[in-house]
Amino acid sequence: MVEVPQSRIDWNLRRFRSALVELRELLRRHDNEHWAQWADRALTRLDAGDAAGLDYWLDAYGGMGSINDLSINWSGSLSPDREQAVYERIEELRGLCYSLAAQLKVDIQESRQQ
Repeated sequence: MVEVPQSRIDWNLRRFRSALVELRELLRRHDNEHWAQWADRALTRLDAGDAAGLDYWLDAYGGMGSINDLSINWSGSLSPDREQAVYERIEELRGLCYSLAAQLKVDIQESRQQ
């Protein structure tokens, strides 16, 4: 078994939280309140020290109607270039949040077994 340093867990938790906050704000700004609130609930759990917030966030990625099916109604509020840039950032953050949450879940489980 490989020992997982607490500093790595702390660092990745900070990175995850930062990415999720940015994603939440972009979702909220572009009329995706459902997923913004989902992020709020995950953040509330994590801020309370509840690692189940990671599971809660990862649950957003499974099945029909998941965050993977996210669509944004731009309603002509942004130029096409800006829409593309925002969409790419949302995609980047969505992937980053998933990978960090999945890695954190593994690292936390391994640290509890040490």
